[in-house]
Amino acid sequence: MKLIGRELIVVLFLLVGIEAIASEPSVLISPKKIVPGGLMVVTVKNAVGMVEGSFRGKQLHFNQAKGAAKAVTGIDLNTEPGTYQLALSVDGTPLSRDVLISKKKYPVQRLTLPEDMVVLSPDNEARAERDQRKMAAIWPVDSLRVWRGRFIDPLPGKAVGTPFGVRRIINHIPKNPHSGVDITADEGDPVKAPNDGVV
Repeated sequence: MKLIGRELIVVLFLLVGIEAIASEPSVLISPKKIVPGGLMVVTVKNAVGMVEGSFRGKQLHFNQAKGAAKAVTGIDLNTEPGTYQLALSVDGTPLSRDVLISKKKYPVQRLTLPEDMVVLSPDNEARAERDQRKMAAIWPVDSLRVWRGRFIDPLPGKAVGTPFGVRRIINHIPKNPHSGVDITADEGDPVKAPNDGVV
């Protein structure tokens, strides 16, 4: 009887230990290869309490999804490859991880254009500066999740013109990489909002 009692105690201790390990917060970072210009999804499972985090000085916003806290963030195109710290905390307890940013080569587009198409006129330069000031006020805004469900193609069946990340060299002068996706379309084609939003 004493032997059975000891075995029962050992089993109970093992079960308690397994349960404690299973209930500890775990961090999953995806995709496996994180690159400049890509996305990073941070998933924290078994998190009891508030999940907070930041990456390269940018605050992460976590949302509950299927029993886990998830955050999505973009990796700047100009990020140098290397290891960076993902600062996390669960209910005030630090839970940081190292993230490896791998190198990615984007296509290079070399163009030769007339100078009047490259150098802005005074009017266009003034307009560009106004636009930049407006955009500068928008970029720092980092809101909570406002989309729902899956994203859709805004122009189904249309071909992609200039893809994201293309580095342009115009008249032998490097320009900023292409930070969007150009989709070819005809004038008057309806454009759908990929998710909640207004076009």
